Amino acid sequence: MDIKQMLKERHISINSLSRTTDIPYSTLNDLFNRKTSIYKVQYGYIKKIAEHLQISINDLEQLLISSEDINFGKIIVKNKKYYLYDNKFDDQLHYLCKVNALNTEYIKTLAQWKHDELVSEKEEKEWENTILTI
Repeated sequence: MDIKQMLKERHISINSLSRTTDIPYSTLNDLFNRKTSIYKVQYGYIKKIAEHLQISINDLEQLLISSEDINFGKIIVKNKKYYLYDNKFDDQLHYLCKVNALNTEYIKTLAQWKHDELVSEKEEKEWENTILTI
């Protein structure tokens, strides 16, 4: 589940959350649409959102940055680390990097690189195991 799904299930709009928490609509909109990283938003705002939704700040962080869909799988956050769950390759979690503001900006590119590396390794092994007959 992500933050938008939670808001929808609770019948909370970004506009109403903005009014009740006194957080600018643009801040909430950018945060919930992943235009702004959670790590670039004032801590006081993050605390207000979590309190209003009656969840921990850690749970809010997970809702905002976890399980981002990419064309070959998902980017998952677990224990403050990014992992690639590559369902088109091997259905396993592959460590990418620690969660921080800089990595959050580049995570999709890093996931694509890791996917390509896994595919390349698999193709090399398949090539090595191929027996050529003449």
